Amino acid sequence: MDTAAVIRRIDQSGEVSAIPFLLTYALAQNREVQTTARAAIERLYRLMTALELLPLDEALRTSWAHVEDWYGQKLPVRKLRPDESQDLIMLGLMCSHRIVH
Repeated sequence: MDTAAVIRRIDQSGEVSAIPFLLTYALAQNREVQTTARAAIERLYRLMTALELLPLDEALRTSWAHVEDWYGQKLPVRKLRPDESQDLIMLGLMCSHRIVH
């Protein structure tokens, strides 16, 4: 099974706790994997209840650290378009990070 197919299965599971694990794929060089991951993140995010936001924030703080530490990747903020829902959600998820200014 290819990566995009696995991401689609995760998306279909409806498990919102999978969002942090999908972040790396949302930054992938492979366009199909990136597009599939971002669509999955958007759908899962829309399924979330208010009670799930705090645990998501904590999980994202760890996930962003792994994305940066393991892969040296950072979300290309300048390329995000806030008028597109997937980009807006990615921007919102970026607010949960381990660096405090």
